[in-house]
Amino acid sequence: MLSFRAFSTHLLTAALFVATTDAIPSHAQSGARLTLQDILSSEGIGETTLSPDGKTFALTRNGQIVLLPSDGGWPVTLTSTQAGKSGLAWSPDGKQLAYASQGSIWIVPVIGGQPHRLTNAPAGGGDPRQATDRAPRWSPKGRWILFQSGRRGVNSLLVVSSDGETTSFLTGPHDEASEGRWSPSGDAVVYVTRSKEYFSGRLNLIHFDSQSGQRTGEPITLYTSPVDRGGGWSIRGAQWSPDGQELVTVLQNSGWDHLYLLSPKGGEPKQITDGSFEDTDPIFSPDGKSILFVSNRGLLEANNLFTIPAHGGEARRSLRPSMVAGLQTRLFRP
Repeated sequence: MLSFRAFSTHLLTAALFVATTDAIPSHAQSGARLTLQDILSSEGIGETTLSPDGKTFALTRNGQIVLLPSDGGWPVTLTSTQAGKSGLAWSPDGKQLAYASQGSIWIVPVIGGQPHRLTNAPAGGGDPRQATDRAPRWSPKGRWILFQSGRRGVNSLLVVSSDGETTSFLTGPHDEASEGRWSPSGDAVVYVTRSKEYFSGRLNLIHFDSQSGQRTGEPITLYTSPVDRGGGWSIRGAQWSPDGQELVTVLQNSGWDHLYLLSPKGGEPKQITDGSFEDTDPIFSPDGKSILFVSNRGLLEANNLFTIPAHGGEARRSLRPSMVAGLQTRLFRP
């Protein structure tokens, strides 16, 4: 079984959440130290994400960002500003957190200090619930933050520099775009776009100039999904391999959700899972040799975590059902 610490912030949270659920340490039970499970059992919390070094949880509670040592300890409230906070994202060096609040993107030092507002979305058309700036994602080197905004009346992808001095649109004024993800080198972004002609979704790629903060050239189409006449299925984004040479996504070309590999240079997708079951939420291991995913294979109506060699092969279950129940909705965001 692959180590959760080697996968991603969400999977790190999953593993530690499972560990504290199954066996709370005696010092936590006695009240000497506070764990994430202690908090969950006493009061509801919002988003939870783990720092790059695995030592600190950031979570939202009562409208504020709270930090909690992952090995147990007392929480420290990092913010005190008004309005709720969402989209918590650690900077690559673990020194700052980006988040969305009051319709804008903010950052705050983890050691404490005044939050800094990076964007200020002007009032615009479209659905007011989607007109705000939201869902920040740091570039691999921490110089830029990718985010979504409805300030043009459609859902657009933009970047803002970490000092807030430069903001640029990456997608066109009429492009409905979402699920943007940086390449490991930070010079490209893969995202989902939709229109009436391809409402099940299209995967596009934008090349990005990290010096100017602008996209270079026109978007490249990697894959266009056949139209689902029932309207019940759509592309949910793609994840990069650590070397940036491949993407893994979920397609329903066989009638079931299964994993496919795509090249960022284009070409036909390669199907790597098959069968009468649903495979979702794939992510590469750090060495790029395996893919972890959620599947209901083997047990009807039960989701489990599986690993599979990155280019196909036998899938192996990574966690027993009782440990996985609820993790998909809690930790894997669409």
